[in-house]
Amino acid sequence: MKVMKKYLYASIFSLICFQNVYAGGAILIPATLGSQKDTDNSIYAGLVWNLEDKFSSLPKFTIGFRSLRVESNNTVDGGDVSARFDFANGIVLDSWRFSYVGGKRDSLANIGLGYSMNKKSILSTFGIQVPYLRLGTDFLFNDKKFNPYIEALTADSPDKVDKEYECNDSDYSSLNGSNCNFSGVPG
Repeated sequence: MKVMKKYLYASIFSLICFQNVYAGGAILIPATLGSQKDTDNSIYAGLVWNLEDKFSSLPKFTIGFRSLRVESNNTVDGGDVSARFDFANGIVLDSWRFSYVGGKRDSLANIGLGYSMNKKSILSTFGIQVPYLRLGTDFLFNDKKFNPYIEALTADSPDKVDKEYECNDSDYSSLNGSNCNFSGVPG
């Protein structure tokens, strides 16, 4: 008798759920929030002050390009290429850097390699970047010493990426706000 009741309830439930499908209506199923990604490409400029033995009163000029993949959970990763110019003896290319950039939108870590024309040395660079500011150090391989710096930039946080609703069974559903209309018909 208990088995018969289960089959009866299951049959009634099926008829109620699927009667709209056969009658041309649709069943509403809650949509899920999907993770979205976007690429943030930007050109930036900045001023760099060396903090080594003595504070440099005349800053160097930086120009750079970064390409960052930003996810809706605020995770960021990408690359940065920049060049620094010295104004002490005219406009002279001082150094260049290629860096990996990773972290969250409002606090990014930079790690990379470059070359200092001024010191004639390969360098590795490490830094922490927040909107409009980078604090870091270069390690010059020839001199075997660190060269800390502070950099004021025009680079802001990458743009925020919003999560979007999506239907898990897009063949049989269409998105309607935060719900999926299940029609039971492909397409």
